[in-house]
Amino acid sequence: MHEYWLYLITILGGLAAGCINTLAGNGSAITLTILTEFVGLPPTVANASNRVGVVSQTAFGLLAFARQGQFSVSGTKVFIWITFLGGLLGVYLATIVSDADFRDFFKAMMVLMLFILLFKPERWIQQSKVIRKIHPAISYPLYFATGIYGGFIQMGVGIFFLVLTVMIARFPVIKANVAKLLVSLMFTGVSLILFQYHGLLDWKYGLLLALGQGFGGWLTAHYASNSPKAGLWGYRLLIVGILLSLIKLFELHTYLM
Repeated sequence: MHEYWLYLITILGGLAAGCINTLAGNGSAITLTILTEFVGLPPTVANASNRVGVVSQTAFGLLAFARQGQFSVSGTKVFIWITFLGGLLGVYLATIVSDADFRDFFKAMMVLMLFILLFKPERWIQQSKVIRKIHPAISYPLYFATGIYGGFIQMGVGIFFLVLTVMIARFPVIKANVAKLLVSLMFTGVSLILFQYHGLLDWKYGLLLALGQGFGGWLTAHYASNSPKAGLWGYRLLIVGILLSLIKLFELHTYLM
């Protein structure tokens, strides 16, 4: 495939991921698949370079939410900091894992993500107005573990964070999304420094992703702030994106053809 086509695919993939990540999460399922299966980057380099786009998308998404008067972290601050601390540990783990182990882990998590999304989909679509307290002995370890996972692979950390914050703690989707974007920006920003130190960043494709994801995050945050159907469309896009990625990762397209 010509290199210019790869540039276009990377930008468009970043655009789709920025939209999906802002509405829900797991947009990295698309971008990591593009970087590893189309561009051909080693899995650990793709995992690191993917974070450049995530920083752009989360920053623009948060800015758009703020301009719409939706930026609020009341009630979620402790979850944000605990997830951030776990994320720092996860980033360190990402610098020492092998390419083969990362690829196997990536495939397994993609399958798990699909099952999580298909479980009680109404929780993603309906807006909750009842906030339920979770005992710290349960919530703190769960958020810390979510942070470790997010720092390690990034892909799907938004799903896990929203599962805890929307489906269990029952925060409204918009408030949970703001907290998710903020904590992701925090530990992903730190991760870029560590990945650069270890020579794992491909800035060319990382910046192409950033271009698409920043634009997608900005547009979708405006849409999500004003549309009651934001959760529904986020859910639909997630399902499609994961299915397409699974087809490519497990080479199911060869059987379909």
